[in-house]
Amino acid sequence: MTDVALKAELTQISASHVDQQSCAKTDGTKTDGTKTDWAKVTSRIAAGDRQAFATYYEHCFDVMLHETSRLSNLDESTCLDIVQEAMLKVIRCMKPIDNFRQLKAWTRAVAKTVTYDWFRKSVKNQSHVQVTEGNLPILAAKEEETRIEHTARMVWIEQQIAKLPPETRRLFDMRYRLGWSLQKIAGQVGLKTGAVDGRIRRAIDKLKQQAESESDV
Repeated sequence: MTDVALKAELTQISASHVDQQSCAKTDGTKTDGTKTDWAKVTSRIAAGDRQAFATYYEHCFDVMLHETSRLSNLDESTCLDIVQEAMLKVIRCMKPIDNFRQLKAWTRAVAKTVTYDWFRKSVKNQSHVQVTEGNLPILAAKEEETRIEHTARMVWIEQQIAKLPPETRRLFDMRYRLGWSLQKIAGQVGLKTGAVDGRIRRAIDKLKQQAESESDV
């Protein structure tokens, strides 16, 4: 679908959102209190399901607008333009995400990326954009971009580690959260040091291969 068609469809979804603003709950649940299956919704969005995207839009529009406004300190009209571009990015780049907490973190990361891109393009085009202390710091834009990428990467890594077998997750926990040496881990789990190292390395290699096969946020 072309960008023009996507924008037209997004306008329709936006109009529907205005009519139904009171329907969404800030914790990601439905109006009747039941939980939304966000892994299913995000998988459907990734597969091109526009109704699933409408569900995302209803629950995450305010999150994205707040983040865009907070970062840019621009007027509401401009922020809404940036949010529209961010929503297009969501349609193109959505990945299956397990829960609403992770989805909000991913949404904020997308908002940061698109807001940064907006400022970068504005400077490149020599637009008359006044940069103040309240604006996203242009001189620190590269640092901000790195932080955005790191946030998105950490959300993805957290998801993938949660899917590892329990034994492997335990090795990761001891090695990277507790900071244990390979020898200490080996003594704890009853394996040789080389075996512990091998299991961790194989898991990391699989994560690297999967990361390389997927598009960036």
